[in-house]
Amino acid sequence: MELKTFAASVGAGMVLGAAAILMMPKQNKVRRAMQKTADTIEDSIEDSVHRMKHC
Repeated sequence: MELKTFAASVGAGMVLGAAAILMMPKQNKVRRAMQKTADTIEDSIEDSVHRMKHC
């Protein structure tokens, strides 16, 4: 799998996940847990991309 294809798949998954999270009530425990997980994943991806650009 090419990097572009992988990045597009990850991006599409993040968008769909974010849409599902936004449909839940803000005080929902699942929404809060998923948001925390999504933030962690986003940070990891940004760090990985940053490292790849500077290698």
